[in-house]
Amino acid sequence: RELYQTDIALAAILGETVVSLDDMVNWKPGSTVMLNTRPNDLIEMRVGDQSMFMAKVGQKQDALACSIEEYIEPEPVEDI
Repeated sequence: RELYQTDIALAAILGETVVSLDDMVNWKPGSTVMLNTRPNDLIEMRVGDQSMFMAKVGQKQDALACSIEEYIEPEPVEDI
């Protein structure tokens, strides 16, 4: 029962991109970084390195919120 009371870190991956080091070192406040995600795309929710859910991004009470849409089946672990 206590196991279910354990806190976990959940990350919402808004998008990813590849940039040159030259571009990155020139970023300053106000710079815009273009990601590979469009506004209506589902985003990935991860616990550690494990993808767990796909979710819609929205807003609730002046905060960003994610609505879980799909569960991602874990990859099978190979026996050693």
